Amino acid sequence: MFRSIWNLIPGIPRSHLSGYPISSRITRAPIRHAIIPKLFNNIHTLVSPASAMASAKGSRLDLEVKPFHYTIGIDVNPEETVFYGEAEIDVVVDGNTRNVTINGHDLTIKTCTFTNKHGKTNAAINTLIDSESETITFSFEEEFPVGSGKLFFEYHGILNDFMRGFYRSKLSESQYMAVTQFEPVHARSAFPCWDEPAIKATFDITLTTPKHYTALSNTPVLRETQRNDKKSVTFMRTPIMSTYLVAFVVADIAYISGTTAKGVEIRVYATKDKVDQGHFALEVALKSLPLCEKYFGIDCPLKKCDLVAVADFESGAMENWGLITFRDECILVDDKKTSTDCLHNVALTVAHEVSHQWFGNLVTMEWWTDLWLNEGFASLMEFTIVDQCYPEYNIWDEFLFTYSRGISLDALDNSHPIEVTVNRAHEVDEIFDSISYNKGSAVIRMLRDYLGTDIFREGLHTYLRKHEYANATTDDLWKSLQCVVSAKSVEDNSGDSIKAIMDSWTKQVGFPIVSVSLKGNSAYFEQNKFVTGGKKESEALWNIPLSFKCSGGEIISSLMTKKTHVVVLPDKTQWVKLNPDCIGFYRSRYTSDTLETLLANLYSPDAKFSVADRFSLQNDVFALAKAGYIPTVDFLRLMRVYRDETSHIVWGNLISAANQLAALLSYAEDTKLPGLYEEFCKEVLSGVYEILGWVTRENDSPETRMLRASVIQCLGNCGHSDAVTRAASDFEAHCLGNAIIPADLQVAVMRTAIKHGGANEVDQLKRLFKQSDNAEEQDRILHSLGATENPELILDVLEFSVGPDVRNQDLVSGLSGCCGSRVGQEEVCRFVESRWNELRGRFSQTAASTVASFVRCGYARFASHERADRCRDFFAANPTQTVARTVEQVVESVRMRADWLDRDVAGIKEFIKSTDNRKLNK
Repeated sequence: MFRSIWNLIPGIPRSHLSGYPISSRITRAPIRHAIIPKLFNNIHTLVSPASAMASAKGSRLDLEVKPFHYTIGIDVNPEETVFYGEAEIDVVVDGNTRNVTINGHDLTIKTCTFTNKHGKTNAAINTLIDSESETITFSFEEEFPVGSGKLFFEYHGILNDFMRGFYRSKLSESQYMAVTQFEPVHARSAFPCWDEPAIKATFDITLTTPKHYTALSNTPVLRETQRNDKKSVTFMRTPIMSTYLVAFVVADIAYISGTTAKGVEIRVYATKDKVDQGHFALEVALKSLPLCEKYFGIDCPLKKCDLVAVADFESGAMENWGLITFRDECILVDDKKTSTDCLHNVALTVAHEVSHQWFGNLVTMEWWTDLWLNEGFASLMEFTIVDQCYPEYNIWDEFLFTYSRGISLDALDNSHPIEVTVNRAHEVDEIFDSISYNKGSAVIRMLRDYLGTDIFREGLHTYLRKHEYANATTDDLWKSLQCVVSAKSVEDNSGDSIKAIMDSWTKQVGFPIVSVSLKGNSAYFEQNKFVTGGKKESEALWNIPLSFKCSGGEIISSLMTKKTHVVVLPDKTQWVKLNPDCIGFYRSRYTSDTLETLLANLYSPDAKFSVADRFSLQNDVFALAKAGYIPTVDFLRLMRVYRDETSHIVWGNLISAANQLAALLSYAEDTKLPGLYEEFCKEVLSGVYEILGWVTRENDSPETRMLRASVIQCLGNCGHSDAVTRAASDFEAHCLGNAIIPADLQVAVMRTAIKHGGANEVDQLKRLFKQSDNAEEQDRILHSLGATENPELILDVLEFSVGPDVRNQDLVSGLSGCCGSRVGQEEVCRFVESRWNELRGRFSQTAASTVASFVRCGYARFASHERADRCRDFFAANPTQTVARTVEQVVESVRMRADWLDRDVAGIKEFIKSTDNRKLNK
């Protein structure tokens, strides 16, 4: 699955997921039920809060009865809210039992029978429902004999509106799509099953639908039959796979297609009016799939791969085997409306999901504790693939944003290890986060660099071959890599095994800060756990693949396994730059003299600092200032040094840091300080603004287009007179239809115009939102609406965001857009608190990440202990289990910001008033 909704605001740079037909049994017309009782008809039902056989505390399913094949038939009409199903499950009985426990949720079971290996059929006589663990235990009068058997279920379920399980997506006022989202634990709402990743089976699937619909599943069509106004489509048997990867789509859609050299057909599906926007995604998929085959050394296991655009989709995409589903803006590209950043995001998203067909689908994590194996690797592979397909994107520079998000979250005490214990399947929602995705991919990249690409690839091939069509753990991967290392007699520098090295990164929270000092001809290194705000240091140690660049150009690497480490330097070494190209997952700290020397040589041709080097230097300095290791004034001095920067990646991160400081200073007691700081930022950015200009030119590189957008948005926010005037003019022309703001600049121009405008500008933008049929454009508009600093207009935008014109998946864009100012943060906090029960109820069946986003929107930018207490107390009084970790992280973050402000505000004020820009003193 690709990314949390929190990272899916388009236009915002990434700085700032042979058959056995049974259709004849399910041709009845659907019943129009608004509400279906979640009970079992014709079976005596007992409802228990805690089944002895499947504890709500999280025990996994017993496997005395285990499935190996499902034959599933589903009758569904997307216009209805009920679907009908039959499931015949071939099982193996390992011990004498009269009970079988499976997963089921929101299913009404009409019939449950078991046929043993002798052909005798018995009906269930009792059921026991555990609603918390979503299990059902069926009891039978006679024991099952050891051996094979068949369970049969006849049932119906709800085609819900929650973007989970089997749900409806609204394509237009009168048109719907029926689509599935089963990861992590929602196959159970479409058919009774053993809904755990390690309990794999094969599937024969038949979908019965009104005949004008297209029906899709994981595999190619085996046969299709029609009867009256319906058709039944039976699909070829799937490979052995986990339930969360099963998928269905039923909709009135069209496709474009292509075929790889090895005969794999790739189709991109969308509504008929948008299918032509799928050509870029098709191109990416046709390039990505062969690259994955070559990289992993294994041909694609399926002969088709469908990519489907879904209007209502909670995350970015989902890697269902052979039937990948996407949010519209993560697959569709409109040449006139798609920004450069979103174009890159489409390429990354498609590559991410295609790579999952091997890493995640062919080999699946044994349990959710190892989720990072799926997502960390796919998050690394997306960049590896896109770099080969589109080298002009310089996509590895954009990986730095991935690195930054992971290391920022992991700085909190309330972070979690990469390998996090998951007791209940539903807990996995909370770890679809920057640790699993971003830190996971960053530490894998670090390992790849340490071992070398060839050894790493061979190890992955060994791992995939050994565990194909099965499950694996993190340790299984380390063993496969170790086998290759040992076979090639490759020595690691410490003699430690790969497991010993990597356990220090995957099994403990946080990361190290490495301090370096130069004495004589040696460099002295010391590692400590990175902590914030002067908190006590930890005894934790990491096995660090340490590297540094010397002033003479030499790159020196070694494995740091102890608290201190000494390396002899080449003669005449004047300085060292830790972590060249930002490969290592750690912070670097220099003495003041060394930092000053590095900054003096930052743009020297002799130093040859890469984009990643310039990025990591300022990223580390800002993180150290924020955490209290150094004064924030050191970062402000650094900002002046970067005035000649040309990379949008480096500028994007600098601007992100500048925005964080602006938000912090808005809580200073001196109400003039925010304005003084804005003047300082305008002075730092004025040079690059003059060079870039306002007008987008045809020969502008993607780099230039994205950089211009970042600079204009920051200057517009700071009230730069030329930027504000031009934005107002372009905004008016755009709203009147006299001109079109280039897609790359729309957020920058719109937010500037809204911030410095009034009710008319807000109304105009709301009108454009309602008129647009482009998901990316709508998200840009929705996020831009929140730039107003008028409390009444902010409330109007918040009400609009939760209103009928905005899809549930996009609501967070509206709320987050309002958080860019102090007054906006105050209004969002009040709104979230006053509407919490409504928001929680509306999204109760969706991913924890969506509800968690409301917590972050409501509080994350505050900078006072009083606000931290208020957040803590509010959620203590309104407990929401799925966001408990997020609440802890937000409270910690707000306290850290409060300490940061108290610690550094006086120094910041003194520095800004003493700068060469004398008008600041007026």
